[in-house]
Amino acid sequence: MKTRLLSCTADCQLPTRIENIVLQNARHEEQGGAAWLRGKVTMQNCVIHDCTYGCMNVMSTGYLYVDGCKFENCREFNMFEIYNSNVGFYECTFRNLYGDMLSNDENSWVSFSDCMFDESALKSIQNHPLYEENVYVY
Repeated sequence: MKTRLLSCTADCQLPTRIENIVLQNARHEEQGGAAWLRGKVTMQNCVIHDCTYGCMNVMSTGYLYVDGCKFENCREFNMFEIYNSNVGFYECTFRNLYGDMLSNDENSWVSFSDCMFDESALKSIQNHPLYEENVYVY
């Protein structure tokens, strides 16, 4: 049985707010931002694509676990803005993302484990000022 947990049918001028849930098999696309995540959230097998304000804004989550998700064809601004949060991406795919890959503060820790990147996404992460201090690729 397939269930769509998140759907945005109008232009997404403001991002969708997702709190304290497990988000599975969701698909998000449209103009505007993709997802504003706050609270304890797990994302599994989700697709975020064709957004015009980056992919994700994460603030004060404690810990966000992102497993098997795809982030594709998004553009402008920072793809991932992460503040006062710990985020782990596991077996995710990042490609055709046009903008800086990551913006995070010193209170955040971000890891990418067994993820697939296109060349520009990986280079953007490796050039991040906090790479190998608060940002890791395994």
